[in-house]
Amino acid sequence: MLRIHFTPADLVRVRIAAEPDPLWETVLSLFRLRRRGPTLAFGRWRRHALRAINRADLEILMPLVRPAYYPDFLTPAAAASGLPAGIEALRSTPVAQLRRDTERLVAAGGPVPSWLGLLAEGDQATVDRVAAAVRSHFDAVVAPFWADARALIEAERSRRARVLLDEGTEGLLRSFRPMMTWEAPTARTHPIEGSVAARRQERDAALRTHLPPHGDSATSTSRVNAQAAMDARGVLPQDRRLFLTKEACLFGSL
Repeated sequence: MLRIHFTPADLVRVRIAAEPDPLWETVLSLFRLRRRGPTLAFGRWRRHALRAINRADLEILMPLVRPAYYPDFLTPAAAASGLPAGIEALRSTPVAQLRRDTERLVAAGGPVPSWLGLLAEGDQATVDRVAAAVRSHFDAVVAPFWADARALIEAERSRRARVLLDEGTEGLLRSFRPMMTWEAPTARTHPIEGSVAARRQERDAALRTHLPPHGDSATSTSRVNAQAAMDARGVLPQDRRLFLTKEACLFGSL
């Protein structure tokens, strides 16, 4: 469970996302490649993706985006301002965050690419390689369907706006059941089978482990139960806005 504590000032700043987030959509599309999903909803996209996808991009991105965890640096808040801003923020990720996220990735288990140690140390060429793969994957499989994503966001905004007008901010927060429940002053997310939210709530449940030396490959399966709930203030955008979307993303209904 993820707990988000709101101050009165936070509640005043709640907003609904105006556009789909290009980096979230890119990451979620990788999950959708692993899980087919309903053919009616995703069949056309999947047929396109399998033709257009760059295998070299997958070789970089798939080891980072796993069912149990993927690094937070792949989805910086700056991407809400558009793809160029998101890619630049990814390229400028602080070394401390790269190290922390990659350690969590190793702790989650699974094969570790030989270049992960370089990424953890902030090697700019390796970071740029990841950023280029993200951009290339977006261009190949997400951008052709961007109009669909924007239409879904607009429909969601209209629906949530009616709730906000009728029931206020607290009614808006309550409207995200069952994915999220609201009991002032705290919002709690709840695992939904197969959802990205459920998988990401496991991210702090793994032991921090050391990365393998450069050129080595290793698998770590060591895990421990830990406090999965956290105060999310540290991951909210700097302007303290909370961007709320539920079904309104192209690949997020996993």
